[in-house]
Amino acid sequence: MRLELVKNIKGNEILSKSIYNQLGALVLPKGQRLEAKMKNRLIENGVFFVYLKDENNKLVNKVNDSFEEYDDGIDPVEEKLKN
Repeated sequence: MRLELVKNIKGNEILSKSIYNQLGALVLPKGQRLEAKMKNRLIENGVFFVYLKDENNKLVNKVNDSFEEYDDGIDPVEEKLKN
């Protein structure tokens, strides 16, 4: 999973965390594939960062180029059994 600026979204990325508005209503669910045209709408609604799916299990913080260990709490074996 990586933290990315919304303005850097190119399209076809997948959300790793759901996005909620200020009232707690779901805006975009985890797993949603993003399109470039969604950028302006997200920014207009005060969303400037999103967590995107990455190939590994490290949180890549693109804002300050740091790397942090991240455990999303999903057991890879358990995830495979769901599919």
